[in-house]
Amino acid sequence: MEAVKWVEVVRVNPGNYADSKKFAIKEYTNTQYQEELKRIEEKFHPLVLECIRLKRAMRIGTNSRFAFRPHHEPLRRHAARHGESALEFARICRKHNFHNFKFSMKSSNPR
Repeated sequence: MEAVKWVEVVRVNPGNYADSKKFAIKEYTNTQYQEELKRIEEKFHPLVLECIRLKRAMRIGTNSRFAFRPHHEPLRRHAARHGESALEFARICRKHNFHNFKFSMKSSNPR
């Protein structure tokens, strides 16, 4: 929230912006997942509003180390989770009519 006052583009990492639980739960029921999305939106929404008010852009960046992947999970499924965490934040932005964002994703394994 402080950075948005001073920079033109704010970077957010979905893996640690709203989550301090460090993946305590690995698998969610549909209800638990919806509750998590609500919790994330409550923390993220004020930043979205400030970006709108101050006419800032946002970079939603994910790192593969923040997208949980059990060692038995195929990389393809892991990549889908990696992208989905960024899309969850994008959906919140769009829900509040904020579209001035881009994605930045990195992984040590590009497959």
